[in-house]
Amino acid sequence: MPKDMGDSEHLKYIEEEMAKMSAESRKKEKKRAAKDKRQMKVAPEAVSDSHKDEAKAAEEAEKAEKEAEKVAAKAAEETEKAEKEAEKKEKKAEEVAAKAARKLADEKRKIAQKAEQAASQTTDKVEKEVKKIVARSEHVAEEANRTTKKISEARITAESARKSGDVARMADEVQMLAGIADTRVSETIRQSDEAQKKVTETLGIEEASRKAEVAGDALEAVVSAEKHLKQAIDAAKKAEKTAQKAEDTRKKEEYQSYEAKYKAYDKNKIDRRKLWSDSQWYKREYWDHKQLEKRQDKLLKNHLKYIWENSPFMKKRLEESGINDPNMIKGHIDIGRLPFISIPELIERQSLNPYFGDVSNRNPDDLVDIKVSIDDNNNWRLFLSTKYEPARLYHAARSLVAAGISGKDIVLATRPIESFWGFESLAESLQHDFGCAVITSSDLNDENRLGVISQIGVTVLMGTTSSLIEMAELGSTNGLDLVNGSVRVLLTGDESGMESNYELTKKLEDAWGANNFDLFGCQDIGIYAWTCEKHALHLMEDDYIFEVLDPTTNKPVGEGEEGELVVTPLLNKTIAITRYRTGYAVSINTEVCDCRRTMAKV
Repeated sequence: MPKDMGDSEHLKYIEEEMAKMSAESRKKEKKRAAKDKRQMKVAPEAVSDSHKDEAKAAEEAEKAEKEAEKVAAKAAEETEKAEKEAEKKEKKAEEVAAKAARKLADEKRKIAQKAEQAASQTTDKVEKEVKKIVARSEHVAEEANRTTKKISEARITAESARKSGDVARMADEVQMLAGIADTRVSETIRQSDEAQKKVTETLGIEEASRKAEVAGDALEAVVSAEKHLKQAIDAAKKAEKTAQKAEDTRKKEEYQSYEAKYKAYDKNKIDRRKLWSDSQWYKREYWDHKQLEKRQDKLLKNHLKYIWENSPFMKKRLEESGINDPNMIKGHIDIGRLPFISIPELIERQSLNPYFGDVSNRNPDDLVDIKVSIDDNNNWRLFLSTKYEPARLYHAARSLVAAGISGKDIVLATRPIESFWGFESLAESLQHDFGCAVITSSDLNDENRLGVISQIGVTVLMGTTSSLIEMAELGSTNGLDLVNGSVRVLLTGDESGMESNYELTKKLEDAWGANNFDLFGCQDIGIYAWTCEKHALHLMEDDYIFEVLDPTTNKPVGEGEEGELVVTPLLNKTIAITRYRTGYAVSINTEVCDCRRTMAKV
């Protein structure tokens, strides 16, 4: 029999077992009867044996029945025992519950009695104090009446004395009565003050109770406020985490979008040339400042070593600045020890050492481009490019990639390419790296150019800001809808330099209904800044070191303060110099841009 049965299950189990035993007994009896019938035909001795077997079976059946009765009796006994135990436990539980109920009722009754007693004591105390005050008030009234009576008597006595001429006695009596009256009045005032104090104290009990309730409410309010403050702090922390997560997601999306545009550009380059053997330059635009500074330090050391070995003029200038070994400069933190180089100084070196000067000793066979500039005094100036300057190409490509330029675009140069030195690098990159069709229009006027734009479906215009604004004004005068036309990108190399302002850019974009992307730099050291999709002008800190200095003290100004922009190119091999003074007045912001690039903004 299983041990874990309940009482009812136990009883049911015994009944089932007895039924089984009874069935087995009946079955055996039937078998014996059948056997007896078969043995009726055998010899008498066999019959005798059969009777013996029958007696034995009957004995066994009786024995089994008795055993079953014992089991049933035992089961009944155990069931009765279990029922009594359950009844005992139930009774005990009822007693515990009743005891707990009585105890709870007693506690409630005691609390009620204490509350009633406290209320009664308070009421009794108030009633007693009021009775005392009333009694004292009545006593004061009686004393006042007696005093009034004494004064009346004094007046009568005084009148009598006056008539009898006993003035001295009258004066004494009056003085005595006056003293008594003064004493009584003082006592009345004191008792009145005391009564008022008692009333105040009595009323103070209720006031104290009210204040206690107010204090309790205030405490609850403080606890609630602390709870809400904690909730607010938790919510603020959660919001901060959410904002940071959103910022990280946005940065990732901006980077992935730019990366996709770069990969499209890299895939579709016609001649598949690798710019500077460097296909990772777009990633550096998202580096943090420590990564950029590490790259600057490495390039600066290589740059100074190259200068020392290849530029007689710069080697001399370094020695004049106390640099007798390029290894003395450890990185960007030592930039202030390097010599300044100015435009007049470069012009002077060329005039003293025609035609290329002694800034570089590059072999003329390395030259791939020479630009000539003549000032108002008919002084020549040469600008050299060699095959060692391919970095100029991806410097130009940066703005083009940001603008989403592709091989499907048709580009119109609105002015002669040579009119602005940066346009040549742009045109070369547009043709050879992006696969764009570039249209030159040196022999056309603006009206002809507007016709080309509408007929061919030009998508990109390249020119100076002023030339594009003039063309837009002409188109508006002629009734052309330029805003809804085919042009979607404006590439400018602004002749106003880094002083170009946002209002001018907005005027240009509104006139054409297109996005404007600028490139900035100078012919001596190349392109070193470009505008991103958010119209911020970024400095190419991965290939240049920038300083903003006070032009009078040559000391760095604080972030956001205006000073002269000084640039040290780190990859230039033709004009390898340090701390080039641009003459531009700028201020720099190092906060991360809305486009999520980390390079500083002008």
